[in-house]
Amino acid sequence: RQPMRTMLTRYGVSSVTGPYITYHFERFCRALDDHLAHHRYLLGTPKPTPADCVLAASFNAQFLRDHASRKLLVEGDEYPNILRWARGFDQTRTAGLVLTEDGIVVDAATARAQEEARLAAARSEEEGQLAVDPKGRRRRSASRGGGPKR
Repeated sequence: RQPMRTMLTRYGVSSVTGPYITYHFERFCRALDDHLAHHRYLLGTPKPTPADCVLAASFNAQFLRDHASRKLLVEGDEYPNILRWARGFDQTRTAGLVLTEDGIVVDAATARAQEEARLAAARSEEEGQLAVDPKGRRRRSASRGGGPKR
């Protein structure tokens, strides 16, 4: 507990700034909880976005573990929508959600299917460079400058 108190002073938390920080944290939580009462995720999308993952990680790693913010969030029972949303992300590993290269959160099966399709397209493109002649032999495609030798 003492190391945390030392860190707090480094970040400007004191008896003077504490009430100001608490006020703005509560204000943020009220706005977020109201928003999440009407939307499952931050951007109103049917699936979580990277924004959900980042903010939920902060709630799970910091706000729900810190004594003061946890007391406000959990024991106060004023922010049920934040708790539902943040705790849902704590279980994403078991739900099988993954973040794709283009920044979209999808289920693991969809991610695998997308990766397989990408690999198949790459193989198809490579194979497209090889043409099959009338006798069934593979030769370099003329479009790639490697047409059949005459």
